[in-house]
Amino acid sequence: MSKDSYFQTLPELVTASFQGSQNCTSEGIIKVFERADNYTRVKHCSELLPVIVFDEIGLVELSPYKPLKVLHADLEVETNNYGFVGISNWRLDASKMNRALYLSTPDLDVQDLQLIGKTIVESMEQQAKKPLIDFNSIIINGIAQAYYDLYDNLSDAPPDQKNYFGLRDYYSLIKSIVRNLMETKEKVDIYEIIRRQLKVNFDGILDGSSL
Repeated sequence: MSKDSYFQTLPELVTASFQGSQNCTSEGIIKVFERADNYTRVKHCSELLPVIVFDEIGLVELSPYKPLKVLHADLEVETNNYGFVGISNWRLDASKMNRALYLSTPDLDVQDLQLIGKTIVESMEQQAKKPLIDFNSIIINGIAQAYYDLYDNLSDAPPDQKNYFGLRDYYSLIKSIVRNLMETKEKVDIYEIIRRQLKVNFDGILDGSSL
């Protein structure tokens, strides 16, 4: 339940998640709407609002089965009984964009990456109630700069390599370093942990066994 008194007056949100892919079919999308509909039968519609979270919806447009056509009727304001969030790395066609509120985020600069890295660390510290003195701003800033340089250097790479690494890898790297530091009870070399997690999150092609 939300801590905000205003949000407590609104219907409870319950998510129905769906992972999009190039092999997605209409039947799969219809089933997630049916799942959302089942939630409304548990409680009165004024008490609960199902929200469909459709991840990688852009990939589904590449499916030979053209499954997104089933969304046209389901996303009409007059007949839609659910919240709907579509996450994509690129814009969809106009027929779908006209049925939604379009929000986009610009490419992150180094300062954005540094701020996000510090925010992730601080959030995990607060949850665990365990400060990490070794994982300081200087180290986080260096990791953010390294990721930014990597992404910038790949901007001219072939299409199949340009987006090989992404923000999820950066986020996962920061989280993995924090978890390793928290799980270790004795004094450790933070740079050894960073080196190991770089292999785990950014190796990708080689097995990294000789690094």
